[in-house]
This record gives sequence, C-alpha cells and structure tokens, in this order.
Amino acid sequence: MEPPELFNPLDEEILKTGKDIATGNSVVFALTQMSERIGSEKISKIILLIISGLKAGGNISELLEETAASMREKEFIEKRATSNILMYVIFIFFAIGVGAPVLFALSSILVEVIVSLSSQVPSGAATAGLNTPFSFNEI
Repeated sequence: MEPPELFNPLDEEILKTGKDIATGNSVVFALTQMSERIGSEKISKIILLIISGLKAGGNISELLEETAASMREKEFIEKRATSNILMYVIFIFFAIGVGAPVLFALSSILVEVIVSLSSQVPSGAATAGLNTPFSFNEI
C-alpha cells in the first residue's frame, strides 16, 4: 500500500523516524536523528521536551498532544504580537503622513489669525498689560 500524499513538510521525516523505530532503534535515538536532519531550532527544542518527558515516564501520545497544543498557542501569540506591532507601524505612518501636515497647516492658519488680530489691536493697548520681549507685528 502506497503512503498517502504528503501534506505536511514533516511527513517524510516522521515516516523515516517511524521506520527507524520499527527497525529496532530506540525512540530517543530516532527522535534525536530526526531533529538533526530537520535542523530547526524550534523542532529541536520540542523534541528535547518530548525526550525529557519520555525519560520521566510520560505517555508519548499525551506528550505529543500537549506539545502540539502549546505550539499552536505559541504561534497564536506570535501572530498576535506581530499584528499589534503592525498596527503601531500603521499608526505611526498615518501620523507622519496625514497628522503632521494637518497640524502644520493648522499652525500656519493660527499664526495668520494671531497676526491679523494683533494688527487690529492698538499698539499702546497691546503692550499695556503685557511686558513681552517680542512683538507680533514683525513676523
């Protein structure tokens, strides 16, 4: 009977590991060899956790289920962190691209309004109550 079509990139390695175990190699040795063949840091850490659980007397099916659940949770957390960072990046670019020009335009209009209002106030009344070292008339 032919093996089903490989849907997962790890299927081939898992089949090799299963053959190693079926031919008499220990589970620990076969898993270690699989980890070395794959060369992924995440998978190496997972396999080390599984080996530690086996040495402590754990059930391999429970260990695999728990490991899969924790990996899914970790992947979800990583995706959530990535989306949060992306949201901040979008906000910063929006603030730079839209917010800053709008504030600059408003400040230009505000300066024009202040200059026009200060030109309408008589010069003696404008400086009577204020001892400022500058004048709005010379902007």
